[in-house]
Amino acid sequence: MEKMNWTERVTNEHVLTQVGETRSLIKAIKRRRWDMMGRVLRHDEELHHTIIEGAIEGRKPSGRPRNSYISQLKNDVGFDTYAGLKRLAEDRDKWRAKLKTL
Repeated sequence: MEKMNWTERVTNEHVLTQVGETRSLIKAIKRRRWDMMGRVLRHDEELHHTIIEGAIEGRKPSGRPRNSYISQLKNDVGFDTYAGLKRLAEDRDKWRAKLKTL
């Protein structure tokens, strides 16, 4: 174990790199999220696709907007737009290739 003071502000990633561990749990969560979203983005007419896209009418809560699955996926890959993400999901071979790189 590394010698650290408990009052130091150290990120989990910094501690894991010092110890030499990888975050396999985070990788598994990303992989499962990508697997689910590939199915959701390919099925346009289903309810879960409508919910993910945010096409449900109603009032939005006040305050800072929550981070959505779509924005998390865009951050994982580095895409700027939802359209690019959806185009990638339409081609299953490219989607699987991207999934293997995560």
